Amino acid sequence: MSHEDGIHMWPTQGGGHILVEECTVIGTADDGIVSILTDATYSGQFCTNVIIRNNTVQMGLARSIFVNWTDGAEISGNTVSSISVCGFLLEAVKNSVISNNIINDNRVGYGIRLEETTANSTMYAPSENQIVGNTFENANEDMHAIFLRNATDTEVDNNRVTSWSDVSGYTPVNQVNPAPLLYADNCDSVYGSNSLCSATAMPLVGTNGGSGMTATWSWRTATTNHSVPHSWLDQHDPTWRYSPEYIVMLDHDNDGYTTWQEYWCGTDPNNSNSRLKIDAAYRQGTSIRIEWQHDNPAATIPPIAIYCCSNLNSGAWEYLGQKNPANGKNTWQAPPSEQMFYRLVVTNAP
Repeated sequence: MSHEDGIHMWPTQGGGHILVEECTVIGTADDGIVSILTDATYSGQFCTNVIIRNNTVQMGLARSIFVNWTDGAEISGNTVSSISVCGFLLEAVKNSVISNNIINDNRVGYGIRLEETTANSTMYAPSENQIVGNTFENANEDMHAIFLRNATDTEVDNNRVTSWSDVSGYTPVNQVNPAPLLYADNCDSVYGSNSLCSATAMPLVGTNGGSGMTATWSWRTATTNHSVPHSWLDQHDPTWRYSPEYIVMLDHDNDGYTTWQEYWCGTDPNNSNSRLKIDAAYRQGTSIRIEWQHDNPAATIPPIAIYCCSNLNSGAWEYLGQKNPANGKNTWQAPPSEQMFYRLVVTNAP
């Protein structure tokens, strides 16, 4: 497609209820998906309920998704790539959510830009977005993963920025002053905590009397819930990157172990047959042999300990030894004593 815009909507003032879903827009000369309302500064009649969901926009020359003068926009589940100016641009939009999107390979400008023409009059909630592979084209260009201007009561939470670099092309990296990942201009009450992976830009900048800003970027490659690495979640299901804190608390395969427990046990969270348990305990010659299984355990998880007890009602569990988890069958053996019960124990306390 080589038209100026891929999908262009002109809602009337006070109108709304627009749904753009599961469309593919490729190779536009300007914007990918656009919902533009004429200036509603004086009438106050915003468009309402604009939903742009689960679309794919590729190779746009300006903005992938552009929405303005809307009360109640939902921009979710979209994947955009190779955008020249901005992934998502929302102007004079309030009470809106931008979530679970992937902005990939954005070469110039911004990942998400949210701008209100009247100071301190809008509420946004950009959350659970992944912004990947952004670069500077030259030393004079500022790039921001998320740009806010004249916003209030804005939660910027659990967005993930990866592979952010200083420069592309011919400008040496040491001559570039990196732009901040989050830029808040004339904003009030911006808050949240976000993940920053493999990035080099500065964390936070506020100008023109930005007040109440507590938004932070942290070098976090693991979840705050039980310290599960994002890379391990990506390995088992790439869609889990959108909501890692929520995902680790679920039992995806209904085997009685949540995702975070599967990580520390060295088992597969998508396979109900993969769980930490003793598969066999038997005599082998003059030794007792214990067998259990791991499924591609992460190299960083701690050893599995073996404990024994002679009386389940009143006896204390005694430490016998430990082994580093290995893929497939794992074994431990030692000279037997009296009749014993055995169990496996993860040696850390996530």
